[in-house]
Amino acid sequence: MVKMKKFCFCVPLKWGMLIIAIFDTILDVLGLIALHFVYLKDKNLGDNLLFMCIPILHFVGCILLAVSFWVRKKDLVLCYLFTGIWRIVFVICIMIPGIANWWLLVTINHLVIFIVGIFFMACVLFWYYELEEQK
Repeated sequence: MVKMKKFCFCVPLKWGMLIIAIFDTILDVLGLIALHFVYLKDKNLGDNLLFMCIPILHFVGCILLAVSFWVRKKDLVLCYLFTGIWRIVFVICIMIPGIANWWLLVTINHLVIFIVGIFFMACVLFWYYELEEQK
């Protein structure tokens, strides 16, 4: 099996998880802000609670990922992986109407979240495997 030892080829994977948790939290906040501005402008999003729940749940997953930096329990990483999968699906569902309605800020922000999110998910998966091997 292929193993990733370094995050971005230079930082130990353990420290990479802390970087991912911080950076992903920032991306979640920016995504919520962009969606809020579109909602204020167009009112096309409706009062769908899903638009707030998935980024907030992923925010909790980011916090648990940061905790796994110190505690080193693989169960904490699972929360990030599950919410990360839901966030990728959510981002795709946001980008489709974003492209159709020319929501430029939302589309660009969520495209960045999608690309970076795939890389982050791979890194976190390797972190999960590393924690699993330690037991």
